Amino acid sequence: MELCVHGAVREALKLGLSWPLRVRIAQDVARALAVLAAHGVLHRDIKTTNVLLDAAWRAKLCDFNLAIDDASAAKLSHAAGTTEFMSPEALLGDDFSFPSDMFSYGVTLVEIITLRAPGVGDFLVRRPQELFVVNPDELAAARPHDVPASFWMLANDCCDPEVSRALTPPLLPPPLLLLLLW
Repeated sequence: MELCVHGAVREALKLGLSWPLRVRIAQDVARALAVLAAHGVLHRDIKTTNVLLDAAWRAKLCDFNLAIDDASAAKLSHAAGTTEFMSPEALLGDDFSFPSDMFSYGVTLVEIITLRAPGVGDFLVRRPQELFVVNPDELAAARPHDVPASFWMLANDCCDPEVSRALTPPLLPPPLLLLLLW
């Protein structure tokens, strides 16, 4: 087992990580999701506290306690994950699928970009009467002025249920897309 000396991303963000490092963390997580998708595995609990950083500041997705095979009937029987990061369909008790993981990845990216944890205070508190959708105006208001545009666009796309539903494994945003558009 590898030692991740820099701990969880949520804690590392408090150190004032540079944009290039934050983009690389996002790329590492995207690569991990691509590998999981290629093997038909749903993580179901993607969040900044489940991404650890090694000595070289490479991100490692961890905590596979809730992971299931995409074909598993268990995904239909109960919702799983951390509420603040769960997709609207998972919170509504609908079928959990790869786009649900992409939505959680989007919320994770929002935290990496804004340095604000969802559900803390009033930030990204999603309500049942709004079908647990992320409020685009709230997202826009939280956008840092210096965030790379492509990085922000990816986070927004993943947080949009209509877009994230279209992100099936063959259409997974290539991890290098962030680097190419940087």
